Amino acid sequence: MNGWADLNAGRAIPASPAYRAGKDRRDFADFYREYDGLTQSHRPASVKWVCTGPITYDPTLLQIDIANFKAALAGVTVEEAFMPVAAPITVETDRRNEYYPSQEAYLYAIADALKQEYKAIVDAGFWSNWTIHGLPRVGTNCCPTSI
Repeated sequence: MNGWADLNAGRAIPASPAYRAGKDRRDFADFYREYDGLTQSHRPASVKWVCTGPITYDPTLLQIDIANFKAALAGVTVEEAFMPVAAPITVETDRRNEYYPSQEAYLYAIADALKQEYKAIVDAGFWSNWTIHGLPRVGTNCCPTSI
């Protein structure tokens, strides 16, 4: 997707407190110590994305992924196959809006762009599975207790 610029132009910035907060991090501290060591998610980010223009979607890389996935599945018997995708809220998280008139308009623009990705995956004959990466980071601080 297009529409974002690097606010910090490569300068290191401290990681968002959301990465270190949340009930899950307290309840599963041993897991997160190991997870952070493996993923290095505790290190400072070098890019801070900001939406500075209209969000658009370029399907080029997805078409390559779909072709590679179909090739990998050739000659293999499977009932169903799926491709994971990012949920709109995952893309919005930690990317400030400086272009759209409201946060709602910004989130809808992300969803409209990602809709093209979801449709291409389904049209290729695969299931699509939303992945919300932010939930483990912020734990129950961001979600209703019914989730």
